[in-house]
Amino acid sequence: MSTISLEREATHLSVEERTQTGRRRNNQDAPIIAEIVAGYAYLAGVADGMGGYAGGERASATAAKHVHLFADSLKAQFPNTDAEALAFVRSRIPQLFDAIQQEIQDIAIADPGLSQMGTTLVLACVVGRSFFVVNIGDSRAYFLYQDSRGRYTLHQVTQDHTVENDARRAGHRLNLETPEARKMARALTRAVRPGPPFQAEMWPQEGAPANSFMANDGDVLILSSDGMHGSIAHEDIEVILRESRSLDSALERLEVKALENGSTDNITTVGVLFGTRADVEPQSVEPSIAAEASRALLQDAERGDGDTQLVRVPISLAGIPPTTNRVPERKTAVMPTSDTSLAWGNPEPAKKNGPNTTLIILGTMLVVAALITILLMVLGK
Repeated sequence: MSTISLEREATHLSVEERTQTGRRRNNQDAPIIAEIVAGYAYLAGVADGMGGYAGGERASATAAKHVHLFADSLKAQFPNTDAEALAFVRSRIPQLFDAIQQEIQDIAIADPGLSQMGTTLVLACVVGRSFFVVNIGDSRAYFLYQDSRGRYTLHQVTQDHTVENDARRAGHRLNLETPEARKMARALTRAVRPGPPFQAEMWPQEGAPANSFMANDGDVLILSSDGMHGSIAHEDIEVILRESRSLDSALERLEVKALENGSTDNITTVGVLFGTRADVEPQSVEPSIAAEASRALLQDAERGDGDTQLVRVPISLAGIPPTTNRVPERKTAVMPTSDTSLAWGNPEPAKKNGPNTTLIILGTMLVVAALITILLMVLGK
């Protein structure tokens, strides 16, 4: 029988979840909270399904099921120190993704109608005040922490696996002038789905100075589907998390804000609060009032039938720059059948204000003509 350390007795984690069907007909998101050590160690995440109503819902549920089975399998051998526990879980993450992918592939083989099913997955392993994150797709992790000035600052931990973001990370610029190109730019380049497996990414990445993030009392970790973060600016997410009086109210206000901003997707958030929040800035609006107003918007709303597709784009990810705080455009249900409208450009944008060659030639001709006319007038005299 293992002994719980004094360090574990002194640390407390609060974990909450919220999921909202929104303007869709069904909910293909799956919030995940899997306990390893009560109040101290958890797997927390979000899976966002794709491939039609039946396929998407089943794929995300499959991912959630395997995360819970994975957490149960860790309990008997879970190390007693935080560093060893994180390394123990991290080394076994590939087995988890293999198990999810294998079952999704088996389902698709048994039912060809589900051949396009798949899911994103963002998953945090939290042990005491330390955590790491793994993701595939465009579900995200955010970390609200106190900076050196004592002010809470929001950091986007993960990177989206989309055509546009993969290109940016590889140093390319996409031509997004046409609607077709913008649709393709939002397509996923990685997901857990039938076929050859895609590689998930770990945060912090291999070779980083540390293999986990450290949290302090009052810091907050948020996992979300793009139905939330695709509709709310980074700065607004930060303000909501900073001002909310509790983790539950923070998740509710994020849901409300996404609906008010016109989100047409399922909205799912999972939050982890490290310790307690002693200093909370005043809220700009009571969440319960905002929730009632927002839910009224749904009563007459059109329910969209959109879904997400996945494309395979070979892009080298060497030399990855820091994350961006820009809010991505929404994913779209209809992807173009051809990528001819999606042009790879140079890292530096083309100069639009340079001289026009045609105008220079015309101008030169006019000057020459004027000089000849003057010369003829002089000679005529």
